[in-house]
Amino acid sequence: MENSFYLKITNHINAVRVTPVHHPCHQLYHVVFEDGYENIFFTDVETGNWIEEDLGETALAAGFGEGLSRLKDSIPMPLKSLSWCRASIATMVVNFGFCTSLDEGNTIFELYADNHKFLCNLVKNKQGKWIMFGSQRTSMEHQYINQVQVIISVLEGMADCK
Repeated sequence: MENSFYLKITNHINAVRVTPVHHPCHQLYHVVFEDGYENIFFTDVETGNWIEEDLGETALAAGFGEGLSRLKDSIPMPLKSLSWCRASIATMVVNFGFCTSLDEGNTIFELYADNHKFLCNLVKNKQGKWIMFGSQRTSMEHQYINQVQVIISVLEGMADCK
């Protein structure tokens, strides 16, 4: 359901159209400003702060979050504590955050990209096989397969250190 409201940006009042996007880990909205600028805004799972996709924690993101909170009573997503890793293999550098949980003997890794947006879930099942699910990107498995392979190598290496 699309909503409209006014947002004060550098002493000017601007109309914005806001469309919520269902997401399992973030409060996430597609926002279109009256001047034609549009972007995705979402909450950081660690801090609850608003992030402007690909730009980070901007003043516009913070202002949007404040404006949205006045518009409606939103229930904040529970905050999560992530561990952050940086790994490089050849010329590829991968930054990611993760948290883990156990479910019926399977280890679930909830992964976040370096822009703090949910990437996917990786599950290491009881037999040691890795399964990826929960990606919000339709091209996830093809577009990010090298990145996911590096992440799996890092997670395997961490398990070997225990």
